[in-house]
Amino acid sequence: MPRPAPVPWSCVPPCTWVTTKEVLQHSYHPPFLSDVQTKLPDPPATWQGKTLRIRGPRQRKGESGFFVYVVWALNAIEFALHNGLTYCIFLDGTNNPYWSDARHLSGTGMSNLWQDFFVIPTSSESRRCEGLQESQVLELSEGHFSGRRHKTEEAAGWTLYLQRSALKAFPAGDCPPSACGSYEWYRQMRMRGVRLVENHLRVQPEIARIADDFWVEWGLRGNRVLAAHCRGTDKIWGVKIGPSKYYPLFTKWLRAHGGRGRVFVATDDPGWMSEIADWGAKNFPGKIVWRNATRSTKNAFLSNSGDPYVKAVDVIVDVLLLSRADFLLKSTTNVAEMAIYFSPNGALVNHSYDFEIKDHPKLADIGFPRL
Repeated sequence: MPRPAPVPWSCVPPCTWVTTKEVLQHSYHPPFLSDVQTKLPDPPATWQGKTLRIRGPRQRKGESGFFVYVVWALNAIEFALHNGLTYCIFLDGTNNPYWSDARHLSGTGMSNLWQDFFVIPTSSESRRCEGLQESQVLELSEGHFSGRRHKTEEAAGWTLYLQRSALKAFPAGDCPPSACGSYEWYRQMRMRGVRLVENHLRVQPEIARIADDFWVEWGLRGNRVLAAHCRGTDKIWGVKIGPSKYYPLFTKWLRAHGGRGRVFVATDDPGWMSEIADWGAKNFPGKIVWRNATRSTKNAFLSNSGDPYVKAVDVIVDVLLLSRADFLLKSTTNVAEMAIYFSPNGALVNHSYDFEIKDHPKLADIGFPRL
């Protein structure tokens, strides 16, 4: 049986580009954005029966953390479904900080980087990119984004990702904090993210097993788990929320739940992790749990040391573990928001607290510490 044709590096005729203008005309606009039109024109007849081939942002290496690629893909999936298209996802190693040359050249990795981390679904809505006829393929027009957006540039992918109606883990792009970022805005984004993750994302089983094994080995199964994501190092959006803000809430949780209380901590900052470990050993021995993941004084994915694949796996496993908790404490980050999207049945939409959301309900009003 002949092997399927490889996926080309870019969209070339007879593949068809989706333009910036077409993205603006045919994107999904959530009903809660009342000042955005909700009646949209029908998709072009030339799109009928075609597949949107989704790629990640092509930019300078190290400009985006892992879950930027995931949120990018979720927005493109939503665009495809809204326009009656099937979709496939293909990430190559172009400037991607999670591409491991050693892994891929040895044959243990896939040519499709997405497949290293997520199962490629095949359904009535999705398919594999390999073997597609280029005449049946659409791609979002490319363009380089670095630091600021050039609206005149033909870059439909960035337009889809940055426009106000896009799914966002926090206010950004055309949805700045002055216009977005209320508690209700976050709730709507989270419910949308939960739906997309439930239906279209499945972590590779060998990665999911790492989280499964940790949950059992470290005594989290069957206990009442408070998760905390402490984003430090080079956090550039919002403010850093240090460990001292978390300690009083750790104490409330552990006292409220007695012998069944546990705290799982995920942080990228080695200094903060050391400080939290010392605090836990002094105040609640054996109750504070964390993974020996990749940490750095700057964002780990910017470092040239270490295996890029392992760095990505570390952050995925952290998200899976955070998502399983009974309650999540967090600041505003992609990683912590993705934990909410991955939480079973979206449980953390209502059982989480973000220190940076100004109109967030008080902890007592959402059941903390006794849920």
